[in-house]
Amino acid sequence: MEVWNMINARVFLCICILGFIPALAHPAVLNVPSDHATIMGAVVAAINGDEVVIAPGTYHEGHLNFQKKAITIRSTNPDDPVCVSQTIIDGENTRQIFNIRFGEGPGSILEGLTLRRGFAGEGVIFGGGISISGSSPTIRNCRLAGCKARYGGGIYCYESSAILEGNFIGACEAELAGGGICASGTVTIRDNALFGNAANNQGGGIQASGHVTIIRNDIIANRSSHGAGISCTGMVSGDISHNIICRNAGVRWGECGIGMGGGIYCAASNIRIHNNTIAYNSADWGGGVHTYNSQVSINSCIIAFSPEGGGLYLREGAPPAVTYTNVFGNAMTGGAGHDYVNMGSLTGIAGNTSVDPLFADPDTGNGDYHLKSRAGRWNPNVAGYWVADEIHSPCIDAGDPAFEFGNEPALNGGRINMGAYGNTSQASKTGTIKPVPMFPRPLDVPLRPRTPITLPQK
Repeated sequence: MEVWNMINARVFLCICILGFIPALAHPAVLNVPSDHATIMGAVVAAINGDEVVIAPGTYHEGHLNFQKKAITIRSTNPDDPVCVSQTIIDGENTRQIFNIRFGEGPGSILEGLTLRRGFAGEGVIFGGGISISGSSPTIRNCRLAGCKARYGGGIYCYESSAILEGNFIGACEAELAGGGICASGTVTIRDNALFGNAANNQGGGIQASGHVTIIRNDIIANRSSHGAGISCTGMVSGDISHNIICRNAGVRWGECGIGMGGGIYCAASNIRIHNNTIAYNSADWGGGVHTYNSQVSINSCIIAFSPEGGGLYLREGAPPAVTYTNVFGNAMTGGAGHDYVNMGSLTGIAGNTSVDPLFADPDTGNGDYHLKSRAGRWNPNVAGYWVADEIHSPCIDAGDPAFEFGNEPALNGGRINMGAYGNTSQASKTGTIKPVPMFPRPLDVPLRPRTPITLPQK
């Protein structure tokens, strides 16, 4: 009988343990502030796979990190812009907000939060909002505003393969490089909006080196002396594609006294630049693109309407390889007619053109750089709606015929469009058939993250 009781006790114990293991393995949700008073307190209590969910409100914390854990730190609804804007971590211009440095990977996710007034000072000079070093987290659908540092006012990445996607970064400042983002390594920067950031030396919007990929971003109204939109220095290989790079200003700073590369600045780099819309940017040398001792290929882009500095500016070294690109209406002091500076004109060679691209509405709000089309142009202001124009852009069906075009909607002419929307579901159509409005918005047509934010008072 005693033996039988011992067997029953052991069976019962095994059942209890087996029933308890799934409970241990199931990811937990740790709510702030209902379960834990602070964000860092919830992170300390979390284990791999858990979620730290932060309720709307303002939290005055800093120097936060993942503590080597593959967890998600997020708002209650990261896909709701209102929820994101109301879930705030405020650095109060006195402290860095996140410092991610323990080798975290893509399973460490920061999502749907507003980080404002982060400050990297007093010996901490990297990443006012977020500093990433030797780690590769995912930063998604966040808003960074009014953050400051010497390098990477908004986000700083060093020796990283981080994924930065769907974020809004505005009014962030760097004393030297990377007002919005300063990145090295194999960082992927995609589907972000960078507005009104500034860096004194390099990269008002983005400063990049290493093997950085920059794709499908809106990079608008940023300032710096070298690369107001994007500065590429020491890029071993880089891909810059399908971006809107507009109205950035290369300004004079310090002993340099020359603004270089309003849209893109390339120095000692190997870069592939294709299917970008680079327009209305300005600088002393190179309003659109400035190259210096670099290997640069430019394909299926639109480089237009630089009011100062010319379109393509070769400072020194091999000229960029330019194919199937429209360079038009760029000026320098003394008047128009400066599409190519310090290099021969390539208009009429290798598919290059120089004609008005006929943007839809570049002067209203953040600008609409879709191409006018008689057959149908995507209207970003009315979800799911295509409009027909009386005139037709010559940049439609004018990109590299070897490029893929299958993502363009029907009536695409069998060839990729020039500019940022080429080979996307928002590419302007070919022909003269008036399009039919579509409601609701098709699921395969993403909206660019252009919703403005209220920037904090300095």
